[in-house]
Amino acid sequence: DGRTLFLVGDPKQSIYRFRKADVSIFYKAEKGIERDGLEPIKPVPVKLRTNFRSSSGLISWVNSLFGKTVMSRPRIEYEEVRFIDAIPACDNDGSRCIPELALFVKQEDESGNRVRRREAMYLARKVEERLAILEPGETIGVLVFTRTHLACYLEAFKEAGIPLQVKDGLKLAEIPEVAHLANLARAIVRPHDQLSWIACLRSPWLMLPVSLIKDILEAEGNTIFQKLKDFESEHENIRIFRTAMARTRSRIGRDQLSKVVRKAWTDLKGPEKVASISGLAGVNACLKFLDHLRDCEGGSPEETLAQIDFLLESLYDPQDITTADSPVFLMTVHGAKGLEFDHCFIPWMDYQLLQSGRGEKPAYLSVSLEGVPVVASRPDKRVKRENCVYDFLFEIEKRKTMAEARRLFYVAVTRAKKSLFMSGVWSGKKLPNGPLGWVLDHIGIKKLSEDVGDGEYRGTQVYINPESVKIGGVKQRRGIDRIPVPKDFFPEPVPFKIRNPSNLPYLDDHGDDLGAYDKLLSTARGIVIHKIIEQLSHGMDLPGAGYLEQLLLMQGLNNKMAKGVAREILDELRRCCEEPFFKWITGNDFQWSASELGIESMAEKNVITSGVIDRVVFDGKKYWIVDYKTHQPGTNETKGDFIERMKGKFKPQLVEYRRLLASAKGISDHHIHTVIYLTHIPTWIEV
Repeated sequence: DGRTLFLVGDPKQSIYRFRKADVSIFYKAEKGIERDGLEPIKPVPVKLRTNFRSSSGLISWVNSLFGKTVMSRPRIEYEEVRFIDAIPACDNDGSRCIPELALFVKQEDESGNRVRRREAMYLARKVEERLAILEPGETIGVLVFTRTHLACYLEAFKEAGIPLQVKDGLKLAEIPEVAHLANLARAIVRPHDQLSWIACLRSPWLMLPVSLIKDILEAEGNTIFQKLKDFESEHENIRIFRTAMARTRSRIGRDQLSKVVRKAWTDLKGPEKVASISGLAGVNACLKFLDHLRDCEGGSPEETLAQIDFLLESLYDPQDITTADSPVFLMTVHGAKGLEFDHCFIPWMDYQLLQSGRGEKPAYLSVSLEGVPVVASRPDKRVKRENCVYDFLFEIEKRKTMAEARRLFYVAVTRAKKSLFMSGVWSGKKLPNGPLGWVLDHIGIKKLSEDVGDGEYRGTQVYINPESVKIGGVKQRRGIDRIPVPKDFFPEPVPFKIRNPSNLPYLDDHGDDLGAYDKLLSTARGIVIHKIIEQLSHGMDLPGAGYLEQLLLMQGLNNKMAKGVAREILDELRRCCEEPFFKWITGNDFQWSASELGIESMAEKNVITSGVIDRVVFDGKKYWIVDYKTHQPGTNETKGDFIERMKGKFKPQLVEYRRLLASAKGISDHHIHTVIYLTHIPTWIEV
């Protein structure tokens, strides 16, 4: 019928098996695409062999390595793919480029971390050397096989002062400064969490020596906060820390946790301390954490902590804006798929995919054998019974995993356009089952001996334990050693003042001397009641007590307090809903109405009056302004006295609202009714 189907893909670049990608689909499609009730579609294969990216020298090296060693003699049943030689689009100077391989052999009494650090530092120096001769517009890609390899190379590049663009770098929780800030949040919420408090003592904003921490732990007191009291007179930083923590403890449960933590971090000069250690990138990561902490707000501070701890597992270090122009990119091979770089560096070549997991066999295995799914359970270790089917499937899974490792290596080396540098750690004895082992096997180095030294082996330049010396001629870009002294700053005068009718000076409480507990309760009641009345004005039904409890918890009330206050608010709102004026004003039978109406005007020069009116309606003749008040009568205060007090107190505010509305609508204020509605004693008062 004239319709066509076009399929495209490269089975050698199928590297997402962990996301259920199935490379066998390529070969199934080659044989024919099944259709329900119809004949299969037999596509015509077209092999695209021309490589427009890499130099002819690199293409020849890849063809030889993968065609003769890495992907030779494929077994399709193990998802091993056929290798087809690529053809360079044109010959160029890159044909003379020889891939390099640096081998770092563990010395006697040398730890694994130390030899890896030697490799990382050498890699940084090689990149530094390439940067010195980099042509305009060229890029450098540093590709790692897994995200867990990023940390050691990031540290080496940081020490060398080389700016990097990191794609999906470290997890936010893995950044030390963020981990310290998360500990600060835990210490604020949990006064008896000694581990978090001790971590705070070693944080960048305190940095107490271990000997002093030992003395603090041995001091009298039930909590670290109490123990610190004996040391604040002799240690200024401890006094500052204890003062800041005392201030935050008074706000926990009342203000948002993110706001409390941010204030404590600022009081402790956290941004300055972090900037002096890790520059703007570290500060940016901490600010990102605080933003996510704010997004997790809901319920109690403990619930917010639980949310952020869960979220941190999936959050990554934000892009460092100071390195946005850097030509050096650090990312995983998976992240580099589809990209290309003039010069590629592939470290940690000794990565072995089969050894990267925890070593624990899965409880169940499901493998498709010629289209038939076969499932087997892991043998029970307690009875020591064997399961031959499980062992058979496990071996197949291992072969399929290694097949994908080969494809992953292929994707890595084919990102390079002009040059390729590889490095890894090797014992010098047994060849590792991974990229390093495949390359060494291909170039004929089976083990280290006196005959093996620096030189070219079958088209690959090999270096054994090269020195990590500093490359000259490249300007070093070091981190910030100290915070620069700010220049004098003279702000321009504010062009206008903003006045809010709700904050007029004559609206101070008269006789409403409330303690901290009563202020919290009064504020929470007011916010929740206003929110529900706004919902009623939009035609929504009166919610249940459970919903009100959640709203009150978000305002900082504890569970017991929220439960009792929710019932009181529900009873109060039910009484309002039965009152005729309230039913009328919250209804929708008006030509025009609005709730929480933001409005402003400039009646005086350089003064903007801005406010939010609870409810405004137009009944066809006049406008009505209604301001809901959730105040309660004072002790021994009669209803009449309470009404008169509210009327006298809030009349200036209503007058200001009326002037604002008249100015906005271009009408006389005589066409506007202003009403105070007292929700506690469902009564409306026109003023």
